[in-house]
Amino acid sequence: MDNNKKGIGAFGAAIIGAITGAAAVYFSDKKNRDKTKEKLEEIKDKADEKVNQAKEELKQKKMEGKEKVVEGFDRVQKRIVKEKEELKKNLNK
Repeated sequence: MDNNKKGIGAFGAAIIGAITGAAAVYFSDKKNRDKTKEKLEEIKDKADEKVNQAKEELKQKKMEGKEKVVEGFDRVQKRIVKEKEELKKNLNK
């Protein structure tokens, strides 16, 4: 016999039923529904704020990355010009 049965079984169903019943009783009171709604709105507002902060930070990091790439490109261009001038000098000797 296989003791590793799949599914929640009678005990699991009883627990889920008890939780569902308790939630139904809790939310049958308008005050509790309003408190829960208010709390969920607070949580949503905080999450929105964090998302907006993360977006701003990402935008800033992206800009910093672009600036570093441009700076690196400029350094490479200057180095190429310098090497080109050195090469011309050496060829003219």
